[in-house]
Amino acid sequence: MILKAVLADGHPLRPLLMSAYKEADDRNRRFLKELISGVFRRRLYLEWILRGYLKKPSRIKPLTWFNLLTALYQIEFLHTPDYAVVNEAVEVEKCLGRNTSLVNGLLRNYLRSGSKPPLPEDEIKRMSILESHPEWLIKRWIDRFGPEMTRTLLRANNQEPPLTLRVNSLKTTREEMRKNLSAEGVECEYTKYSPLGLRIIHYSSFSQISRHVGNIYIQDEAAQLVTFLLRPERGQRILDACAAPGGKTLQ
Repeated sequence: MILKAVLADGHPLRPLLMSAYKEADDRNRRFLKELISGVFRRRLYLEWILRGYLKKPSRIKPLTWFNLLTALYQIEFLHTPDYAVVNEAVEVEKCLGRNTSLVNGLLRNYLRSGSKPPLPEDEIKRMSILESHPEWLIKRWIDRFGPEMTRTLLRANNQEPPLTLRVNSLKTTREEMRKNLSAEGVECEYTKYSPLGLRIIHYSSFSQISRHVGNIYIQDEAAQLVTFLLRPERGQRILDACAAPGGKTLQ
């Protein structure tokens, strides 16, 4: 399971997603991306719910734990039909060779009661749970920006980011790339700050984008700006100490 590989075993997410995409059609790719990224974004909130229904959470094996998190995310945020969520989670447990009674019973109990554990009285702890951000970061933001701005930042940080491309200026231009993508039915617009960025608004199939690999690179606009702010000059040696997978280095 991708979640276990990343959260428990420390593997990077992108290569695992790319590998899974190869075996899925466009509809399932989008669902997989929403499910995995959604559990990442809402992990603390989902785990808070889950622990409220378990007497001994530490005894739950990692794959079962992440199976339950994905099920809860579908219930809470995707509004997937209840029976479909429970049936799928039970089937996953069967594939793992596990006893399905825990997963089946817990999910049905949650769907039946709909209750959640009590929230802590401490504001920072409560915000940490509800917005799934670490307490240390919330404390820092409150000190710098105040409680109301912090809540705004937390909500914004939980939004699904847009798909943004960086154009390889050695091979083409942003204007030309936008024309090529538009000709294939991909709706996009220029990014506000990066002079090489294109923000995707709508596309039907990911293959409409992936066939242009080499001319474009998937990269958030903020990451694109790093190189422009650094303004490296010919002959300089620059260490990219956090390269993964190295998009800014290539830029």
